[in-house]
Amino acid sequence: MQGYFRPGPSGIRFNEYVFSEPVRLARWAPPKTAGLFAVMLPDGNWAPRPFQILTFGEFGNAARQVASQQEYKSWFRVAADKDLYVSVLQMPFSSTSERKTLCAELVRAYNPICQLDPHLSGPADLISRLEELQKRNEEQTSQLGMLLDTVGRFMETKPAPSRRRIGFLPESKPETSERNHCSL
Repeated sequence: MQGYFRPGPSGIRFNEYVFSEPVRLARWAPPKTAGLFAVMLPDGNWAPRPFQILTFGEFGNAARQVASQQEYKSWFRVAADKDLYVSVLQMPFSSTSERKTLCAELVRAYNPICQLDPHLSGPADLISRLEELQKRNEEQTSQLGMLLDTVGRFMETKPAPSRRRIGFLPESKPETSERNHCSL
C-alpha cells in the first residue's frame, strides 16, 4: 500500500498563522473577506523566508482602508527602490476586535520597522521605554566592568616562585674542600 503525501499549506508563517504566499504589492488587491495583511521587504538576512516585515494590518468589514497615503509613503521610503510584497491571512468570520488583537500580537512578536506597538499610548510611553532601556544599559555596563575587573585580576602576571633543584641534594651547598674518597 502506497502512502499519500499531503503537503502543508503553502505560504509564509507568522507565529502559528499561515499567511498566503507573498505577492508584489503593486499587483495585490485586498480579498473580499476580512483578514490581516503583512507588508514585507525582500531581505536575504531573514530566515527561513527572505522577507523583513514592515507592517501588519487588518482589512474588511468595518476596518478602515488597507493603508493611508502616509503609510504607503513610509513603506516605499524604507524599501528604497526594492519591490514590496504583501501576504494575507484570511479571517472571513472574525470580528474587528479579534483581528486587532491578533494584529497586536504579531506586532509585539515581530517588531515591524514601520509600525509601533499598538499598546503604546504615545510619546510619553516611548520616553519611558527609552529611559528604561538606558537604565538597563547602564546596569549592564557596570556589570560588564566588574566582570572585566575580576578577569583582569585573574590574568595579572605574578612572579614565578623560585623552584628547588631536582634531585636528592641538600638545600645548603656542600663544602668543596673536604671530599671523602675511598681508595683501595
